[in-house]
Amino acid sequence: MKRMIVFLVVISAAAFTAKAGGYVTNTNQNVAFLRNPAQNAVIGVQGAYFNPAGIGFMDNGWHLAFDVQSALQRRYTTSTYEPLKYGVDNEGRGYKKYTGKSFVPALPHLSLAFKHDNLFASFHFGVVSGGGKAKYDQGLGSFEAPVAMIPALINNLAGTRMVTGYDADINLTGEQYNFAGQLNIGYKIDSHWSVSAGVRLNYISNYYVGSLRNIQLQYAGQMLPAANVLGAAVSAISRGLIPTEAAVGMVGGLVSDKNLDAHQKDIAWTPVLSVDYKTGKFNFSGRYEFNTKVRLKNDTKANTTGISQFDDGKEVAADIPG
Repeated sequence: MKRMIVFLVVISAAAFTAKAGGYVTNTNQNVAFLRNPAQNAVIGVQGAYFNPAGIGFMDNGWHLAFDVQSALQRRYTTSTYEPLKYGVDNEGRGYKKYTGKSFVPALPHLSLAFKHDNLFASFHFGVVSGGGKAKYDQGLGSFEAPVAMIPALINNLAGTRMVTGYDADINLTGEQYNFAGQLNIGYKIDSHWSVSAGVRLNYISNYYVGSLRNIQLQYAGQMLPAANVLGAAVSAISRGLIPTEAAVGMVGGLVSDKNLDAHQKDIAWTPVLSVDYKTGKFNFSGRYEFNTKVRLKNDTKANTTGISQFDDGKEVAADIPG
């Protein structure tokens, strides 16, 4: 009986796992970045994002830049986990490669600057992190690993190779957008030094839609619903004290379909300081973006994963580091 209790606890913990990705800064905030990624000391209108203090060395008047970029990307993730060898499509390998497809048809960027003598100001709008949908038709390793663990766990506790494989329908689609507008005001101190200060307003919006369905285990050469096989295993481990039919009812919820449909959003502020030193043909600049406090609030339509991170109405800390 003690072995059976341990078995049920571990299966419960393995029911479903999901993890949201962190923020990755999009540095291509102007099409000029595609020709030369070294933009952080640029003196030009694109400095509205890259080097706000450098605007002070531009000519007087208005300066404008607008561009739209497209992005097509495939992301490959390889997970190494010995129980993956039980997957009916994994051909006995303890590792698996997952492919994510991402397509962004239009990423707009706007840079605007104005200079009058020693005073200047600039504005930038763009998607400074995220910016697209990544679709994993086979999920990720963190989704599949708990399912892969079930055959190994059953076999170890039963003392025999009772389950020889598993299969499940797993998918995950994630979207992350940070639409940001940045306003800077600066002063050109002399012919060498220029400084600016500003703030960026971030509207952060994340969507996560995923599911883990139709979990099956291979038993006696047949693919059967996981609840039926688990019920038989519990009955066998209890040495018949728990009838198979009753055991199926006990464990059915542990391997039932899991669904997630969550939208997270927040509005956050990022202070930005910039300094530029110019001498002859050389230019040196520095920009510091302060830590951004982000508290994402969940608007969740479905969450049967058991992961409280996605519960409706819950706030999740997701600060953007300085």
